[in-house]
This record gives sequence, C-alpha cells and structure tokens, in this order.
Amino acid sequence: MRTLIILLTLPSLLIAQDFEFQFEPEGIPVEVYGWQLHSPFSGGAYESVPAVADIDADGDQDFFVGGFWGRLQLYKNSGSQSYPSFQLESLFFDSIQVNAYSNPCFRDLDADGDLDLVIGDGYDHVLFYRNSGTAQSPDFVLENDDLVPYPPSNYGPELVDIDADGDYDLFCGFNQITFYRNDGTPSEFNFTLVTDYFEGIEVDERASTDFCDIDADGD
Repeated sequence: MRTLIILLTLPSLLIAQDFEFQFEPEGIPVEVYGWQLHSPFSGGAYESVPAVADIDADGDQDFFVGGFWGRLQLYKNSGSQSYPSFQLESLFFDSIQVNAYSNPCFRDLDADGDLDLVIGDGYDHVLFYRNSGTAQSPDFVLENDDLVPYPPSNYGPELVDIDADGDYDLFCGFNQITFYRNDGTPSEFNFTLVTDYFEGIEVDERASTDFCDIDADGD
C-alpha cells in the first residue's frame, strides 16, 4: 500500500513543480542542403515576402521578411556586402503592423537622404511610412494608410523610376501589374493611375515586381 501511495502522488508532485523554459533560437544548428540556417527556430513567417535594404547605412544590405501576420522581421547583416551574415535583430521591426500579408519596399521617397517604407497589405491598402529619424537610426511613422486608390488586393509594391524623369514611380502586383506614374517631384510624390494591366503581364496570382537592367543596355 505504501508503494501505491507514492505512485499515485508522484504525478501531482510533478505538476506542482515550477519549470522554467528558455527560448534559445540558436541552440540547435540546422542545415538544409549544406546551408546552415540562421535562427531556424525564431518563428519564421507564414507566406513570407523578402526585401533587402541598407537600413542602418553601414554599406551593406540587411534582410527583411514580411508575411501573413502583417509584421516585419529584421535580420541585420553583421558581415559585409560581399560576404553577408544575417542575424535576427527583431521579430517586430519598429512595431510596424498592417492588416496582413505585409509586403515591404524601402526607398528614399522624399529625397531627404534616408529610406522610407511603402508596404502593401492583404486588404487593398498601400501604406506609406515616412522615416522621421536618420539613415543610421530610422524611425518610421505612418503618414498615409491609403497611398493610392484601388490598389490590387494585397501584393507587391515596387518603386522604380520607369520613365527616367528623376522620381520614383509605383507598381503594385497581384494577378496583373498596376502602374502609377509619379507626377510630382523627387521630394513631393503624387501617384496617378496609368494602367492596371501593365505591358499585358499576367500571372496566376500574387505577383511581386522587381526591375533591373538584365541585358546591360542602360534601361
């Protein structure tokens, strides 16, 4: 009978104990196809959207991840431009929160020498956060939560000077590419809808645009 009492009371004693769990995202190395993942257990981002920007003006690109939860994760580059090494800095960068499907694009939209933020969400909004800090220490403040009328539902804002007039124009992606021309100036933008079917480009869904001079012909 004495043995039976011990066995019956042991689970109760275990439940009553105080246990302390520590979150250690770097505790277990994880490799995928020979690549060691940085912070593999830091939570990830469902429906993730990557972006790069030199957010601290130290000469190398840092790495951002948007996603379903409407926040931005920041991975600071502790390496160099040629040999980057990304370390998790924040799971909730600058407390920025949109409805869902955060899709960031960093550009100096007001020509003041630091990066501003345009971000798309999953509910037909393109939001503008002006950097009220500095290039080295940014502070993003929401200035406009409806930057352009009738953007496509959720994806892919991109800023590029498509007409070579010295200011950024805006593209938004979904099934097609929507093009807004900047009729303002490099420091005072004004986006006007040109077409919601740019160049007849169409994909299945969730298009995100990226422009580069792929053939090195100057455009």
